[in-house]
Amino acid sequence: MYTPQFLADGHDFRGSGGYDSLRQRVRAAAAGPAKVKLTMSLDSISTEVQVRAELDADATAGAADLFVVITENGLSSKVAAGENRGRSLDHDAVARRLLGPFPVAANGPTDIRQTLGLAPEWRRDRLSVVAFVQGRTRGDVLQAMSLDYCR
Repeated sequence: MYTPQFLADGHDFRGSGGYDSLRQRVRAAAAGPAKVKLTMSLDSISTEVQVRAELDADATAGAADLFVVITENGLSSKVAAGENRGRSLDHDAVARRLLGPFPVAANGPTDIRQTLGLAPEWRRDRLSVVAFVQGRTRGDVLQAMSLDYCR
């Protein structure tokens, strides 16, 4: 592990060309063998998340799982030891809640509907919901999407 570290398609990405090269890799991955549709409805204390995941016909049957994650941006921590001792570090996309794995059906769409309670200390204006389909064999992310919370 090192900082900054990027993963593309579940693999360490050290491509030359910097962010432009990484963006191209992400665009290519977006045409993956799975489709994900994510919708949500909000109220003051909970969120209902609906996700539909579907594998392309040529994808390996029954070899993928769906995960749903609530993330929060803008968190920070004070470091008490090590090379960063005494510093404050900022954190984005911190996983607050992880749901899954939900097996993705080989013969049609997999639909998930979950109502998620939100902890009072979570800042609603900094939350997102992420849904991704991951292959079981190699851990490749076949498709992913996210939605920011709206007020």
